[in-house]
Amino acid sequence: MRFRLRFLPLLFMLAFIATPAHSAAPPSLSFLDRPVIIPIEVVRSGHIAIRAKINGHGPYRFIFDTGAPSLVISEQVARDAKILASDFQRPFFTPLGNLGNHEVKSITLGRAAQLNLNADIWNHPTVEILSRSFGRFEGLIGFPFFAHYQITIDYKTKTMTLVPCTFQPEDTQEKMTARLTDPAPAKIWAATESLGIQISKAKTDESAGVVIESVLPGSPAEAAGFTPGDRLLTLDGRWTDTIDDCYAALSAVETPRKVPATVLHNGKELQMPVKVIPGI
Repeated sequence: MRFRLRFLPLLFMLAFIATPAHSAAPPSLSFLDRPVIIPIEVVRSGHIAIRAKINGHGPYRFIFDTGAPSLVISEQVARDAKILASDFQRPFFTPLGNLGNHEVKSITLGRAAQLNLNADIWNHPTVEILSRSFGRFEGLIGFPFFAHYQITIDYKTKTMTLVPCTFQPEDTQEKMTARLTDPAPAKIWAATESLGIQISKAKTDESAGVVIESVLPGSPAEAAGFTPGDRLLTLDGRWTDTIDDCYAALSAVETPRKVPATVLHNGKELQMPVKVIPGI
């Protein structure tokens, strides 16, 4: 280790001498794209604190959280770093105090920087609680920033190494909002297979399987021994706890083919092979 530290400055000097000043190295080979090592602080709650500059201002203390789908920056820092315009007025109604999603020109950790990211301007209640116990936090930096790096945390030296990667994350905040607000597409089952039974499942019925209401004469179900009042529990290894489950199980069978079925008959589970045939 002493040998490496002694010659590290010399190696850097030789690297700069060997590279002509006018040559433009590819971005992946540039000095700024080499691993970045930043100090971290581990607070008593187990959270990791990092320091970052926002639009060149700071550094400010943030919570490191790669699981967070968005960036959160306090209102005060948003004003100091000019994320919010000087004439910005707080809306009359702000859900949980969130002032909305705004563009941040730059977020910088050491030499690691990302441009034009969106952040929620929000004095997040959880962040405020942690601030009262472990010193002031100005928000949290999560997935939208750190997804651009491979991360290694050394708890012994209390450092974090960031290695740039080519992954381009989606706008998770926009995706989550769309998932919550857009109506889910209707699910339509159009099974072309048939057993020859009619089934039902009451809303209050929490038992396994569906009830066989009737069995069509001459159908595969009749040949297999199904009777009205039985409960169909599985078909070809698939659970049939709902009517949707039954359609899904039928749709998965390539007809015509005999498949195993589990039927509850007079309180006993019976294995009853049944031939699934093309239906209409």
